[in-house]
Amino acid sequence: MTSTKNDVLDSVPSGATERLLIPDTWACSGFAERRFVGFTSLVSLDLAGVPKDPGVYVVLRQAASSPRFLEARMKNHPDAAAPYSVADLAKHWVPGSQLVYVGKGDDLRYRLRLYIRYGQARVANHDGGRSIWQLADSAALIVAWRTISDLPQIRDAQDAEKHLLRPFMNDHGRKLPFANRRL
Repeated sequence: MTSTKNDVLDSVPSGATERLLIPDTWACSGFAERRFVGFTSLVSLDLAGVPKDPGVYVVLRQAASSPRFLEARMKNHPDAAAPYSVADLAKHWVPGSQLVYVGKGDDLRYRLRLYIRYGQARVANHDGGRSIWQLADSAALIVAWRTISDLPQIRDAQDAEKHLLRPFMNDHGRKLPFANRRL
């Protein structure tokens, strides 16, 4: 018997507030319905519009086709972790999913700044989600975010991230989003 999104939700204590976080579809439209905002290019994001509050962010790929993987990122910081192999990237790809990464931050603006700077090879300290920078179309990725202040049953940003990752795994054969490597 396979688990469903509702099985996961029903196993989590609380009421309907978490359901405000989990989309019906793992695409831009599903996240917009769950009050995520932004939906702008990750690489040209104006950080002034991102709140300094705790929350979660998602990175989405709009293309439905399978991506082309790069042997290495376009830029690489000398202290950054080694790039993943193309075989490893292909193994972690989730066919049909537009969601490629779920991230969290106690300060969304600061966390997204680090993530973008990592992609520009300006910092070496954001390994979470680093495989998105090995997508040939990484410049076309979209980012959206949601603060958690109106979700009293969600304890913190890490809790919110897990509330997104677990149902995603149930919907995708126990696989995490492409660039998430651990729950």
